Amino acid sequence: MADIYEQLRRKYMEKLRESLDEPANAVPRTAAYDKFREQYLPRPLSWYEKLCRFSSSLIPIAPDKKKAERMREAIESTHLQVTPEGVMAFSFVIPILFIIASALVFFVLPIMLGGTPNTFVMAYCFIGGALAILPLGNIPFYVAQNWRMYASNQMVLCTFYIVTYMRHTSNLELAIDFAAEHLSRPMNLDMKKILWNVETEKFDSLKESLEDYLERWRETNGEFVEAMHLIEGSLVETTEDRRLQTLEKALTVILDETYEKMLHYAHDLKGPLTTLHMLGIILPILGLVILPLMVSFMKSVRWYHIAIMYNVTLPILVYLIGQGVLSKRPTGYGAVNQDEEAIAAAARRAGIKLKKRIFSPLFIGVSVALIFLLLGSVPLLINAATKDPLTGEPTWDLIHTGNRRRDTAPGCILKFCPVDPTDKKQVQGALYRFNEYREITINEDTGETIVVGPFGLIATLISLFIPLGIGLGLGLYFRARSGQVVKLRKKAAALETEFASALFQLGNRLADGLPLEIAFSRVANVMRGTLSGDFFAMVSTNIS
Repeated sequence: MADIYEQLRRKYMEKLRESLDEPANAVPRTAAYDKFREQYLPRPLSWYEKLCRFSSSLIPIAPDKKKAERMREAIESTHLQVTPEGVMAFSFVIPILFIIASALVFFVLPIMLGGTPNTFVMAYCFIGGALAILPLGNIPFYVAQNWRMYASNQMVLCTFYIVTYMRHTSNLELAIDFAAEHLSRPMNLDMKKILWNVETEKFDSLKESLEDYLERWRETNGEFVEAMHLIEGSLVETTEDRRLQTLEKALTVILDETYEKMLHYAHDLKGPLTTLHMLGIILPILGLVILPLMVSFMKSVRWYHIAIMYNVTLPILVYLIGQGVLSKRPTGYGAVNQDEEAIAAAARRAGIKLKKRIFSPLFIGVSVALIFLLLGSVPLLINAATKDPLTGEPTWDLIHTGNRRRDTAPGCILKFCPVDPTDKKQVQGALYRFNEYREITINEDTGETIVVGPFGLIATLISLFIPLGIGLGLGLYFRARSGQVVKLRKKAAALETEFASALFQLGNRLADGLPLEIAFSRVANVMRGTLSGDFFAMVSTNIS
């Protein structure tokens, strides 16, 4: 009899689906699963993935078997669309191309133009390219480490969500889905991937899929694996008290282990931070004193030698040491994550309003930078416009006569007189010179000289508009772009500060026996003018 009823039910269900234009054998899928499936569809390749494919087509280099296996695991965990052969080829092709390009620019090209090749820069580029082979070959490991760091920062929160859900509903699948909905990337993708592997029948059960996921954390985050095993064990407890105790134990394990790791990390920070402080702060300050002395004793030292050491080598060294310190940081500290959609919406609203028009931050930043760069380049533009095309020497400058001479020359206005900078009689006795060209001997045997510049104080002060323009342009761009995001973050911080007090007041009203609708309106009245009060007022309005 039951079979007949089941057949009738299926028959009418199929007819109902046909009337709704749904296939009879449709597999039910949630909106969250469809969204997750779209996130894991093939995406456009990044520049790194494209370069790896290009490099492997030129020089296919296969790593050793042990490293290739580790590299495949890193690539799979980060969802990069590359192969170990492409990664190794990229680590050799890019440095080789860099060395060839630097040889052409600093060695071959100067010889072709009749100049002297710059052997220092050439040697520096060669050594830098050779040293870059190893880091470039380990990029998948660095990306996997960053991915693991971001994911493991949410492990405590993930465990808390799962335990919170399973306290009232002992269903691990629904608890993982609950955690996936409330976590942010990348941990929410990992939780959805566990459910997806079961739905796509990659694994027969949720337990197998979860074990496969936990295997990658066994070496680095054993406390998370232990906590998840305790959560699994709560499903088979015979009494409700034992089940709740097991869930509490899971939370205690991951919190205590995370606290211990943070303590050890804080104790071990003194040495690396001292090294970082010496290299990043003390050494540059000492260099400002020592390097001028070195230039006095070593005539072969040029300005670009110091620039390369200060502006290239030292920042790279400090960055690598800082990354090494951060890579050892224990996880699970619970970084603040803003809603990605809210941040994107705030970034889209960013702009500067002028006369009822909103200009993009990029337009404002570039415009300000170009105006200041143009002002700072005035001495150079005057120099280029007044050069003699035959001799290459300047033919015009502006001087201020002061009280030392009478401004009787034609063209003088308020003691500012245009002069020929190569005529010593006209320049002599000037109080200020705009560009202030100087005569330099280029051949001591023949006494040949050339007038070069500008070196003047006024030209130097005007040239300060160049760094000022770059700084103001970048500052305005980033300030306008992040202004809305900063406001959103401040609101979130204020809400976090107030919300504990608001919940306490709401709990007191409910404990007094007031209905939920009245309790919300009472708390909103007490906390009016605050973010929490506005939130409770909106809830009260929606309920009523």
